[in-house]
Amino acid sequence: RGLHPDLEDQFGCTDPKQTPCAIYDATDIDKMIQDGITSIHDAQGHGTHVTSIAAGNGGTMLFPNPIYAGVAPGATLIVASPSSGEGFYDADVLNAARFVFDRADYMGLPIAVNLSVGGDFGPHEGTSSLEKGLYSSFYTFR
Repeated sequence: RGLHPDLEDQFGCTDPKQTPCAIYDATDIDKMIQDGITSIHDAQGHGTHVTSIAAGNGGTMLFPNPIYAGVAPGATLIVASPSSGEGFYDADVLNAARFVFDRADYMGLPIAVNLSVGGDFGPHEGTSSLEKGLYSSFYTFR
């Protein structure tokens, strides 16, 4: 469980028929890091790598002109990891997308989504259940 029970209920984190999930905001994560809590992390590193390409600020290279900054180093991130490292279920990907669109809408932010699930299965022309669900999620919040 995260620290936002209302949102966790809204997104089914405690529903026994759904994959368990937890919600943390930036303040929660900063405090966890400060307290040495390492229970939430990117076990494979792929999400961290992709995030740094998108919004990295140069990290330890914070001299006047960092040479390894991301494409949008000032971006606000909304991160959803719909997997425990065992692969991705369509229902979890759709719930994660719904969460990201909902939070961006709530914060009044524009949104760009990277969906990096490690495979290229399906027809890629909008007819799979996953593609239809993603399309529906996007247009629900736009």
